[in-house]
Amino acid sequence: SLNFLDGISCMLGFYALVAVATLWYVLGSAACAGMPSQPLLTQLCLWMMLGIGAFLAFNLSDSIFCGDTGSVFAGFIISVLLTAVILYTGDITYLTLVIVCLCDTALTTVLRLFSGKNIFKPHRTFLYQLLTTRFRWTHMRTATVYAALQLVINLFFLRTPLSGRLPFLITIAILLSLIHLAVRRRAEAIKGL
Repeated sequence: SLNFLDGISCMLGFYALVAVATLWYVLGSAACAGMPSQPLLTQLCLWMMLGIGAFLAFNLSDSIFCGDTGSVFAGFIISVLLTAVILYTGDITYLTLVIVCLCDTALTTVLRLFSGKNIFKPHRTFLYQLLTTRFRWTHMRTATVYAALQLVINLFFLRTPLSGRLPFLITIAILLSLIHLAVRRRAEAIKGL
């Protein structure tokens, strides 16, 4: 779902940086101690963070975008890192580390399916697109809000005891879904004005 984020300046970079930095922290923590591929994955995180940082230096001035190739590559690397952590720890709640993007993608896709729209055709109905088109948020504001929200969620998740992580994931997913639906409803009202 990172492929969709490239249309907003800095959004893919900010969000991917938060995700990779958090995964780098998790890979270096006690949760992944003894993981055979841990040194390689930690190194991959560092290289990704450097690459994203270089990309952001150019993306801030709107002089370069990731495109499909770059965004699919970033999404693939984040998926590999996340899958490795989940498989090693046996803890599916690490999906929380990318929940903001997952919720936007999943809810938008489900809502389009239920309304009879073709989910394979291009559209501009993801929540972050509505924030820029209907609410007139700047790209920088939208990108910062998405990344900051994911960062705050990640920080709380990492401080949550293992026994509380599943309830935390469920609570965050419900809250993000309610926010998503409320903003979408308001966006539809703005369209009708």
